Amino acid sequence: VQVEGSPHSLHDAPTRRSSDRSRRRINSGLELSDPEILELLRDCCRIIGLRRVPSVLLVSGFTSPAIVGLINPRLIIPYQMIDRFSPAELRLIFVHELAHIKRRDILTNWIQAVLQAAHWFNPVIWFAFHRMRIDRELNADAMTLSAVGKAESRMYGDTILKLLSLQISPTFMPGAVGILEKRAQLKNRLIAIDRKSTRLN
Repeated sequence: VQVEGSPHSLHDAPTRRSSDRSRRRINSGLELSDPEILELLRDCCRIIGLRRVPSVLLVSGFTSPAIVGLINPRLIIPYQMIDRFSPAELRLIFVHELAHIKRRDILTNWIQAVLQAAHWFNPVIWFAFHRMRIDRELNADAMTLSAVGKAESRMYGDTILKLLSLQISPTFMPGAVGILEKRAQLKNRLIAIDRKSTRLN
């Protein structure tokens, strides 16, 4: 959950409006039915160690892939991604998002959001949770690189850069986790990805 900015960001009007728009877009999304992409997703679940395959919603207005839903996690995919990314690139994105489910990051995000809203005045809490969010993405990256093959690991950083080059940026949704949540940390993530993929190769 991105709760930075105003200390009351979980409750302020702009955040509520953005969250409401995101919910409406998700509710109007279409469930993915492409058999090839669904088989790709099932394969990603196998390699990451997930028994349950999440449903996939194609959503307009969302600008980044994300996992939403605490009890029944769903993978949100922007319409424009399906045609612009190769199966190999989609595989890397899927594995990263599924890593968040495997690590139960959505539950952790909600707990952090509630505690941060309750202790908005405490800078130590803000800093600690900021570091936890950074570590969460680094750990999801590491899990992704460990799960995919050596050849695909070389593509991972390029896939993230492609997301950025297409101006795909995060959309606020409480409880969501996604591959491009924090642009400011991407440089450090890409350095870590390069080092990890180099070791794998």
